[in-house]
Amino acid sequence: MAYGNEDGAAKKKKIAVIGISSLILVAMVVAVTVGVKGSGSSGESGSAPHISTSKKSIQSICQPTDYKQTCEQSLTKVAGNATSPNQLVMAGFEAAIKALEKAIENSTTVRDAAKDPMSKQALANCKILMKTAIKDLRVSIKQVGDIDPTKLDELLDNLKIWLSATITYQQTCINGFDNTTGKAGEKMKGILLTSSQLSSNGLAMVVGLSSILGDFNLSVITGRKLLSTNMAAEPTWLSPARKRLIAATPATIKPDIIVAQDGSGQFKTIDEAIKKIPDFRTEPFVVYVKAGVYKEKITFKRAATHVMLIGDGPTKTKITGNASFASGVAPIMTATVSVSGSHFIAKDIGFENTAGAIGHQAIALKVQSDMSIFYNCHINGYQNSLFAHTYRQFYRDTTISGTIDTVFGDAAAVFQNCKFVIRKPIDLQKCTITAQGRNDTKQTTGFIIQNSTITAEKDYITVKETNPAFLGRPRNPYSRTIFMHTNIENVINAKRWSPWMGTYGTETCFYAEYENKGPGADTSKSVTWKSVTCFYSVSLPPLSSRLVLKSYSSALQKSIPDVVPSSAKVSNLGGIRSIKISQDAYNRRIELCKFSLIGRLVLAKGDSPWKVNDLKQKLTGVWGISVPWRLISIGKGYFHVFLPSQAAKDLVLSKGIVAVRPGSFRLQAWVPDFDPYAERATTAQVWVRLYSLPWEYWDTQILSDIAQGIGHLMRFDNATLEGEFGHFAHMLIDVDLATDLPVQLGIERDGNQLWIDVQYEKLPNFCKVCSCIGHMAYDCKRNRKPSVSDRPKDQIPKKKVDPGKPSQSVAHDHAMVIAALNVEEVQRQEDESQMEELNGEEILRADSPGNANIFSPINVEDFPRAESPSTVNLISPISASSAGPGGQQLS
Repeated sequence: MAYGNEDGAAKKKKIAVIGISSLILVAMVVAVTVGVKGSGSSGESGSAPHISTSKKSIQSICQPTDYKQTCEQSLTKVAGNATSPNQLVMAGFEAAIKALEKAIENSTTVRDAAKDPMSKQALANCKILMKTAIKDLRVSIKQVGDIDPTKLDELLDNLKIWLSATITYQQTCINGFDNTTGKAGEKMKGILLTSSQLSSNGLAMVVGLSSILGDFNLSVITGRKLLSTNMAAEPTWLSPARKRLIAATPATIKPDIIVAQDGSGQFKTIDEAIKKIPDFRTEPFVVYVKAGVYKEKITFKRAATHVMLIGDGPTKTKITGNASFASGVAPIMTATVSVSGSHFIAKDIGFENTAGAIGHQAIALKVQSDMSIFYNCHINGYQNSLFAHTYRQFYRDTTISGTIDTVFGDAAAVFQNCKFVIRKPIDLQKCTITAQGRNDTKQTTGFIIQNSTITAEKDYITVKETNPAFLGRPRNPYSRTIFMHTNIENVINAKRWSPWMGTYGTETCFYAEYENKGPGADTSKSVTWKSVTCFYSVSLPPLSSRLVLKSYSSALQKSIPDVVPSSAKVSNLGGIRSIKISQDAYNRRIELCKFSLIGRLVLAKGDSPWKVNDLKQKLTGVWGISVPWRLISIGKGYFHVFLPSQAAKDLVLSKGIVAVRPGSFRLQAWVPDFDPYAERATTAQVWVRLYSLPWEYWDTQILSDIAQGIGHLMRFDNATLEGEFGHFAHMLIDVDLATDLPVQLGIERDGNQLWIDVQYEKLPNFCKVCSCIGHMAYDCKRNRKPSVSDRPKDQIPKKKVDPGKPSQSVAHDHAMVIAALNVEEVQRQEDESQMEELNGEEILRADSPGNANIFSPINVEDFPRAESPSTVNLISPISASSAGPGGQQLS
């Protein structure tokens, strides 16, 4: 029976995998089919060429990539007849591996030709880095091949991290040629071009599949919703056993190996001890290093997994070295301690590089260990003290000191309750705490510093004006760093952030400060890069909560800010309990809203509701806004639009009412105590017909001008644009129902005038008594006298019936039935109108599978043209040449 159960479980898993693959494949093929058909020029004759299923699948899987041609060419060569998404993704990884292997072969030729010693070291390091990237790709292939549908979200998170590391390793190889002579660096960059593009494409494929799976909401198959951002969940790699290890001390733990310089352990040096660590363990292996200063260069290899290194305290147990760039060592090889094995833990131990500021790049600790933890450690150096190279890393209660780029690399790293100490540099040097190195927009990497302290040594204070210190600078174009809930002493320059060189990365990086405190937390004079902002919201920034903090949620739970003691006075106001709040606190919140606006989404009947994130992305493109901003749904179709500056506010306001298809988005001034439920909505989108309009007037500019007399034009239908249906012009217009809508319009031109008729389709019910959509004036509660049915039953007089008289006439009974039916019809219309009025609230419920928008719009050309006006297709996309009012392009 046991075997039968296992077979059944395996069969269910196989069916689930097939089902998921089929769903993804259908989504991709439909998307690319519609895309191919929709992309053809209207002037071309004939149907779209036949595309094989395999080619469609390749085009679909390559759709989200930045290097589509490279993607399609590489997959066409290696994929064969593969069509399933996991087969195509694995084929993409294999193509990247082959390109990297070829790069390794070519690097040997370049190394032999290189004359500069530093270039030779850089080339040797490149070979190591490329081999590491290949290992990550092979692990990724195995994971995709052995897909478990119950762990899809975990798999996708892992793939994103591993593939991000693959990209980072290749970029590190190229960066290794900084400050070298000769052309070896340029040659290596050319050799890595294809593999870099393929690695980027592999990450884009995984991100694309993740998006599709998220839209399908496969919680029934996987057991939970994919890619959850629930901050209450603990990271899967922080097991109970690892928690106990972090809480342990040398007195309570049983080490596997003891290192002691006095001979009281098995080994006197750490290097000897780590050679005895078994490869690829799945259980913790504890190395206890007793107090002492160990002058060693230590490397924990990739096979040394689940290792814990514990000392007697970060000032008692130290590992120290002094290798530096100035002494002729390549920067990446200067690390005193290097850690590559996953699930590494270090506690109560110090890492340092004593080369000094004059040694230039001199790394104390290099970490490329996935899911690694550093607790109560000291990392001391000058330039490049901590190389947080790749993968997921967590630092808590740790002190890190340095001068230039104290923490650099491209890991997804969180620093919590840490202390960053700025040290005195040499003359003409400036200090930077971080230099995050994200190089691709899809990499799920970045630095977050939370609940920490930024301070400086005493000898730096005397030179801080001539040697300024900054929070960070962009090592690579898409550098990403957030400082939050951190105490910043008066040691940071007013500009906050420093450029790397010129404007490199200043327009594409992402730097943010969130609710920091202290004399150095003032952001009023910060640099004005569009990529730098300060979040004012009461919730965590979306970037941090989704991309990085998700993996460290258990640690974040420990750092929830303490409840602020309240001194509010409670009283009784008119029989209702009343609390007098802090006016100072309220004024601070008002200050945060000084660049805010109120927006309202207006949809026509039958339009699908928007998800908030999708709407924000659409508005970002329509407005052309490039700075971070927030869109918060506040109910009834209204939104709070948080903007970071007056310039951004002016830009958004200059666009006026914008079409977002479906619907339009209106803006109004933000006012305190705004209540969306007290607003009277008077606008609606209505399809309008213009009759008696001669065909020669059917120009988009003329039609847009005519629409101005009715309201704000949103779009035309396809038949009107093409001028093939001459009975009436058909357009969607945003109208104000509180005004008198014209049923006739006069059209003037030089010396002539004509009249046209205007007809409105499905005009919503609108009450002019209370200026509200949803009912008519005759049924308005403000206009209606109380009826007998409104009175309590015990107050309704009973009518006496004379048994000698005949009953009421049949005509009276018939009238009562008709009246009841009329009431029912009015109620039905009111319910429909109210649903239209509340369509903005549907945004918050738009994450169900029925509302997921994962396919491209259906092209009207795929269907036969309607023969009658009543069946004109109204979902056609707007032509690129369509002009809005005033000659503006419609979007």
